[in-house]
Amino acid sequence: MKKMIFILSLVLLLTSCSKDYMVVYDRAIYSDYLASVKMGTPDERKEQENIGERLIVCWQIPGDVFYEARGWEIVQKVRFGNREEKEIRHPLNSSKGRLRYDLLDEDYYAKKGIATYKFVLSNVDGIVETWKHQIWVDYIKIE
Repeated sequence: MKKMIFILSLVLLLTSCSKDYMVVYDRAIYSDYLASVKMGTPDERKEQENIGERLIVCWQIPGDVFYEARGWEIVQKVRFGNREEKEIRHPLNSSKGRLRYDLLDEDYYAKKGIATYKFVLSNVDGIVETWKHQIWVDYIKIE
């Protein structure tokens, strides 16, 4: 019986692994997000009343996959509440890392926050992975 449970657990573990090379997190930013606020320790950043949003993209590509192809990059597209769109290209120099995009204070209010976003991981061979916000849709150009 124990052997059967072990084999079943092993099968579930091995079949639940994913090949995701990239993950994206979005966070609201406000002065209470600092650990020093929760712990009651001194921090000059507590005096700044930051408000906004943060996008964090983390990638981890196996070394053999990363060094097989060249021209790795992450293309970040962000749409704001005021319907503006921004595209930023991030060339990758290592097989793992993290990027951060902040929209804070005056920019946050002027752009009316981040409405949606899309990140595309690619190399010279093409698109490897895409990460989209739940309401991201590609625009259809009508001429």
